[in-house]
Amino acid sequence: MSTLRVSLMRSTETEMTLVRQGLAEFEATHRIRVEVIPLEWPTAWRRLVDFATSGHEPDVSLVGTSWIMPFHGMQVIRPFSISEIAGLGGSAAYVSSVWEAGVADEAVWALPWQVDTRLVFFWRSALGRAGIDESSAFSTYAQFERTVDVLLQAGQSAIVAPTTASAQNTLHHIAAWVWSNGGDFLNPRGDQVIFDQPAALEGIQNFYRLHRSLTTARLQGLTEREADRAFQDKKAAITISGPWIIDGVAANGRMALDDLGIAPMPGIPYNGGSSFMIWRRTLQEWASLDLVRFLMQRVFQLRLSRNCGHLSARLDVLTDPELNADRFFAALSANVLRGRTLPKASLWGMMEDRLGQTMGAIWKDALDPFDADPRDRVAAPIRRLAQQLNTTLGH
Repeated sequence: MSTLRVSLMRSTETEMTLVRQGLAEFEATHRIRVEVIPLEWPTAWRRLVDFATSGHEPDVSLVGTSWIMPFHGMQVIRPFSISEIAGLGGSAAYVSSVWEAGVADEAVWALPWQVDTRLVFFWRSALGRAGIDESSAFSTYAQFERTVDVLLQAGQSAIVAPTTASAQNTLHHIAAWVWSNGGDFLNPRGDQVIFDQPAALEGIQNFYRLHRSLTTARLQGLTEREADRAFQDKKAAITISGPWIIDGVAANGRMALDDLGIAPMPGIPYNGGSSFMIWRRTLQEWASLDLVRFLMQRVFQLRLSRNCGHLSARLDVLTDPELNADRFFAALSANVLRGRTLPKASLWGMMEDRLGQTMGAIWKDALDPFDADPRDRVAAPIRRLAQQLNTTLGH
């Protein structure tokens, strides 16, 4: 029996269990063994680059949507043919923002599997005690800031966020502030960074300002998991996070889930996610295609969405009436349909890595309790990084 090697991004235990069950079904049907290489999001980019440069890559990989073009630029992945795409429903069957992340040079290089998006989560009881109308509490970015201020005035711990230097999710959160303020990360040609320009820079500064209450709270220096846990334990009234937070709260019981509020991001929300790509040097091209088809089929995607909150990139799953009867899934799917992805450019993987590191490191200065207005200290490293990257890009 031959072996097919696939690298997957580690997810929740429930989702990983369901995926492994699905892979067992695929093995039994196709009489091929599937070896799973689990990758962790914080280190996955470097692992995948190692695969590409060492020549020891798997047959199939699930990758972040913003990483597809760098691998296309390295000429290490194979395109999907027109007939292969048609057999999976074609472009119209998927969320357009994540589908387009895999398209370049009139070819499709990766197929979208899952969508990742960011929303506002809050405790309804906390807003109620402060006299805040939850229906309008996060309707605009200005109203978001007022909600935080009112909670602070009521003596509550208002907001929690991951603030370690390695907090890569900071970029995903900030993207909404940048876009909604009229800014962007790259110019239209993709050959110059512009996140240091006034509109983008103001959005970045406003994001950090929203979290200034952390200077006096005992919620600094938390990782992504620790920040989510602090929110789940009601140590703060608000957090910005992804779909997985719902499963975490559900583990605390029905009353906790009933108290959990969810609101779309004001303006343009961030959409990330993961897509399947097949490595060019695979010796099992047809088996790799069969595996991708199996994992992307509607019946399997519905199984994931019903049991672990998986946000499928398939529109017929994302808009399924039964799934959308759940208020959390309905909010998530609506947010996805309004969302936007990070840029696609051949060097974006490197730029995203550098930008994520810089934004994570900024937290220390942004939350300095002795600096009443850290706007300049936020702007300086952003401008410095932009200059360095533009030098690399030839500007």
